[in-house]
Amino acid sequence: MSKLAKTYVEPKGRYGNEHSIRDLEDWDQVYQLLENCREKYLGNKGWSKNVKKGWRHFTDNIGPLQQAWNLVPDIDYITPIRGTVEFLMDAIRRASEARKRILQGLEKLDSMFRDIELFLVVFPSDPNVYDAGTELVVSALRAVEKLIGFYLKCKGKKALSAMFKGDEYEADVISSLDDIMAKSESLRYEATKADMSQSAKNWRIAEHRHKELVELERSLKNGQVEIMQNLNAHAADIELGMTSIYHLIEEFEKNQAKE
Repeated sequence: MSKLAKTYVEPKGRYGNEHSIRDLEDWDQVYQLLENCREKYLGNKGWSKNVKKGWRHFTDNIGPLQQAWNLVPDIDYITPIRGTVEFLMDAIRRASEARKRILQGLEKLDSMFRDIELFLVVFPSDPNVYDAGTELVVSALRAVEKLIGFYLKCKGKKALSAMFKGDEYEADVISSLDDIMAKSESLRYEATKADMSQSAKNWRIAEHRHKELVELERSLKNGQVEIMQNLNAHAADIELGMTSIYHLIEEFEKNQAKE
């Protein structure tokens, strides 16, 4: 959050009010605020629910209506209004497509944040994973601020924006979601590299341990051979000593018999 504050200025009119995320303590609080704004935008309460649901159904199915309109003959008395109708239909289509992309992007945010937590736990000491994760978090928080702005924006302003901005309608919000996807791929790439590096390191450690065990086994075998050689040498010395003692006893007995 501190890097977000250092990198980006908070959206106008957001500081200190209920729609600001910058004083929140964790992702769960941020996501809950975003969900609240989304629910308010969808209008799932009261009489407005059916109105908004009907309008979204209409806008989501504007394509077939456009195709049907194109089949209308270009008659003189229709020509003056044809351009206006086509302009409005195209604006509705763009607004619907943008809304779908934004809502789909929101659905991926929470699972993406869980991935960040997982990677940082699995690779806590890898600086590249940490940096990529931090960049992704900042990008996600920035996108949340833009999404909140989208949900809070006046419907009239959205309609005018859809009509006059063309393909640039809500491009800022959509680009922030695209940026999240790019940074998410970057994090996964760094995590994959870290995993490969850790696997290679573990393999080198295992290989070193194997060499140590082989060397230990060789040393034990050599030690066993040396021990056996020493035992055989001691056995030979003992046998030689016993033979000498036996000869001395024999010699002593012979001398005793002569006396």
